[in-house]
Amino acid sequence: MARFTPNRARHPLASAVSLALASTMVSGTAIAQTAEEGETEERKGGMIEEVLVTATKRSENMQDVSQSIQVMSGEELTRSGMLNFQEFQAAIPSLSSVSTSPGRNEMVFRGISTGSQEWRTDSSVAVYMDEVPMTSAAQQVDPRMVDMAHIEALPGPQGTLFGSSSQSGAMKYVTNKPDASEMSGYIRGSWSTMSEGEDSTDVEAMVNLPIIDDVLALRVVGYDVNEGGYIDNVAGSDLFTGATNDSAVEDDFNDWKQSGVRATARWNISDNWNLDLMYIDQSSETTGDWKQDPALDDFEIVRFHKDIRTDDWWLGSLTLQGDIGDFAQLTYAAASVEREVDYEFDTMVSDQLRTRAYGIDNINYAYNPLYYHTAYDIGTVVNDQEGTRTSHEIRLASIGDSRFQWMVGAYYEDTYDAWDWYWVTPNLTSTPAWQALNYLAYWLQNNYNTGTIYPVAPTDRYYGEEFERTTKQTAVFGTFGYDITEAWNVEAGVRWFEYDRQRTEKQYWPYGVPFGNYDNGGVDEYAGTNSDTVYKFSTSYNISDDVMVYALYSEGFRLGGHNTVRNASSLPKEYGPDSLVNQEVGFKGQFFDDALQLNATYYQMDWTEMQREVGDPTALGAKGHVNLGDATSKGIEMSFTGWLSDSFMLQGTYFNGSSEIEETVYFSDVVPNLPGWADYELAAAGQPLAIAPDEKWWIKAEYTFHNAMLGADLWFSYDHSWQAAYAHDWWNAQNTVSGWGGNTIPDYEKANFQMGLWAADDWDVTFSIYNVWDDRSVNWVHTGDDWLLDQYNVSNYRSLESVIRPREFSIGFSKHF
Repeated sequence: MARFTPNRARHPLASAVSLALASTMVSGTAIAQTAEEGETEERKGGMIEEVLVTATKRSENMQDVSQSIQVMSGEELTRSGMLNFQEFQAAIPSLSSVSTSPGRNEMVFRGISTGSQEWRTDSSVAVYMDEVPMTSAAQQVDPRMVDMAHIEALPGPQGTLFGSSSQSGAMKYVTNKPDASEMSGYIRGSWSTMSEGEDSTDVEAMVNLPIIDDVLALRVVGYDVNEGGYIDNVAGSDLFTGATNDSAVEDDFNDWKQSGVRATARWNISDNWNLDLMYIDQSSETTGDWKQDPALDDFEIVRFHKDIRTDDWWLGSLTLQGDIGDFAQLTYAAASVEREVDYEFDTMVSDQLRTRAYGIDNINYAYNPLYYHTAYDIGTVVNDQEGTRTSHEIRLASIGDSRFQWMVGAYYEDTYDAWDWYWVTPNLTSTPAWQALNYLAYWLQNNYNTGTIYPVAPTDRYYGEEFERTTKQTAVFGTFGYDITEAWNVEAGVRWFEYDRQRTEKQYWPYGVPFGNYDNGGVDEYAGTNSDTVYKFSTSYNISDDVMVYALYSEGFRLGGHNTVRNASSLPKEYGPDSLVNQEVGFKGQFFDDALQLNATYYQMDWTEMQREVGDPTALGAKGHVNLGDATSKGIEMSFTGWLSDSFMLQGTYFNGSSEIEETVYFSDVVPNLPGWADYELAAAGQPLAIAPDEKWWIKAEYTFHNAMLGADLWFSYDHSWQAAYAHDWWNAQNTVSGWGGNTIPDYEKANFQMGLWAADDWDVTFSIYNVWDDRSVNWVHTGDDWLLDQYNVSNYRSLESVIRPREFSIGFSKHF
């Protein structure tokens, strides 16, 4: 498609992302930028801008790429206050998520998910920071959107270029790079207030410092965020003893703090070679709870312990890039990422329900119900979790104007994940459970090769799990494209991968006493190797310089592995990779002298042998994975950006789709010879996939008065988003079609208003109202205790809702130099 030459300056919001966001296949418009630097190209209002992206690991105009790409520029993110994942994901129709608190996000593209909280299951979405893979399982890293060039959302399988975990899509964060030609920087701050909670502050600063003119530069950005709470921990009593939480009562007790620094050095070795070194360090802390109890007033809950969660990560990377003559460009990227997540959460409800239902009433007919009788003591759940990822990638991409374009590369990564997760029961040694568990330890010691475990050493750890997993992966990949004519292009891609996995897991009940696999001290181990190949094919045709149609076939995958198999286990010894096959057709066009951009797509994806984490029905406490069947996801997406005049811009995106299980699957269908008493339904035909809303839209209007006052533009902006209800986990999705009820997260709606003055490259001031209509939209519903609460006619503590921030007023100012 035709490329567009920039003109005179206009306000960055208008110039920014014309969103780009088209749902899965739709690309929108974003602020124009160079491929390497992410620098803004100033343009005249009233024209759609060219956006250069690196989604195909080479610099291309977004409108020329035969796949779905959604882009938001760094300026759009900053001006709109979209500084973390939960704030910008509403504008990306193909992207859905669940979030229990800031920084605890699970990403889902096109409804491809078996549900949240599957800690052992690989993510279906890959996350990249520039060239650095930093994907996690159930909780993705949430970097602060400061000094960003842009973000690229890539819905649909990206397996040939981005590898495992890009099964349903990839999210790429692209940072601004150092500029050795001139010094620059900014300082920015904002203050927010709300009637329902505490004030918030946000400060960030950036400096770009040339060290050797045109040769060496350093760019450093730092930030500090303090987000005030709005949930009140009110006075209340526990379930069964009448104990109160008086010592924990506190207004606005859910605070969030985040701080970090990013430093990047660039060495321009020559006109054609450069070397980037990047370091990022980010720390986050949440205290309190983001859920409200529907049985109480808005923003109220009863908690006996003030939850705390810390999430700290750092990243170091090296990227070398340069041209080898007129032949090809070489890129080598090496990186290391480390992350630590620690938390301690209130478990009063689950602790007391366990004691009453299993320890006293014995509704599960336990051999000895006293194992579960912890005397209604109120405890917590603790988790110490860490992960590391080391990666290397080298690739060679053709350059020049040849009709034949190619790229080949190799990739290696070594990942490590571990956690120490346990329930804490204060005064455990004084409860009936302690005596019963000592009897259990005595019996195990005399009947299994457990070593000396009786008497049990005093501890408050009632139950726990220690987990370690390493994965080493090697891959080679390539893409090959050919222009059959000036208008018609075809492209093919392939990736071969091989992986080796090892896992060690230990469960105890209580600490020091093995829970399962007794002859091996409660330790379960597995190791295995597998390999596979995925492919991609696309074709595009330029109807004119401004209109292109394309068709795409692509495959994505997640790695398989081996299950823990005990003597009594019924799980298969191994589970294979699951695969996703995507077929889509798309349209990208610009009209009326580049005043309107319209993109649309239709896709259908077939998910085969999908992995799901399950409990072993015949080996108490054991968990593993099975490949349980197939699912289909299909839908349409559209996006548009239109300039109604040089001052008035309108943007919008729309998604409508469905994703569901194809047939009913029982445990006996995936595990041969399973005893009848252990069999149950794993999936129901027609069951929607989890975290998969079937409709979503976003619209934004912006008007700018150029040179209105003080040499600055005056601008006004309003955006509104809506999302249909959906089930947030597998069981609730299954129950909606199996006749067992099933809870869903209600429709989500939020609107924002902004106005401000913007003086190009000098200063700006912005006034914002977030959640204009004070909606009570929900990000998560906790339903895990609802069934037992029903049995005891408890009206509160059920279906607790993680609710968005109430209406908030904010004033921000920045100064550039």
